[in-house]
Amino acid sequence: MEELYRKFTETLKENTSLRHQVVDLQSALSEREQELSMAREASGIAQYLKKIELLEQENKRLRDMVEGTDAEHDGAENISPNVPINTGKTRSRQADETRDLELRQYLRTIREYVTGLTGYKMEFRDGEIIFHSLYAFDSEDVFIFRYKSGSMELVNNEFAATWASEIQNYLITGKSIPAFLAAVTLELFNKKTFG
Repeated sequence: MEELYRKFTETLKENTSLRHQVVDLQSALSEREQELSMAREASGIAQYLKKIELLEQENKRLRDMVEGTDAEHDGAENISPNVPINTGKTRSRQADETRDLELRQYLRTIREYVTGLTGYKMEFRDGEIIFHSLYAFDSEDVFIFRYKSGSMELVNNEFAATWASEIQNYLITGKSIPAFLAAVTLELFNKKTFG
């Protein structure tokens, strides 16, 4: 009987240990999936940056051509007086505006993806990130994180104070802002969806 109890105890310990390993592996898998997602996004950004670099090179080439043309015609007779001198500058300005517009559109798309994936709209201002939950009951219900001493800190406000348990579990004990935001999202989703 003692032998049977000992085996049961060992099996129970092994089972507990294996469950912890499964949780650790699931956590590691989740982290790797997140890293992969970030790498894919970074790849898209890298392609966009390459396009910007090519456009800048084209702009420089066109500017050099315009400057070279201007230098050739400085001492010579003006052959086409109806052509404005600043045509190259206008083209360059238009290319810059087009590039800026494309960048703004790209950033808007990224913001929409992040909002759709996380359930939070993010606003950046003065070293702070303000998180607006899609499931919040009031537009004033926001989390504010401030970058301080190499890490992000939650700024205490009325809305944050209502989440003391989640702050303790996920931010203080678990040291995980994503887990905290996910827990709040699930809670708000359940309250808003299922009452």
